[in-house]
Amino acid sequence: MQIFIYQELKMKKFISLLILTALCASVTACGVKGPLYFPEQEQPKQEQAE
Repeated sequence: MQIFIYQELKMKKFISLLILTALCASVTACGVKGPLYFPEQEQPKQEQAE
């Protein structure tokens, strides 16, 4: 009987840890605010004919 109780507690601890990890990962992904954008690419400078 003790083995079943121990396994049940171990499983609950594992599931809690898994949920906590998923929650932390999802909250961390929200660190960047504002719209996504692509950085402006530098235009090659054209030489002026003199």
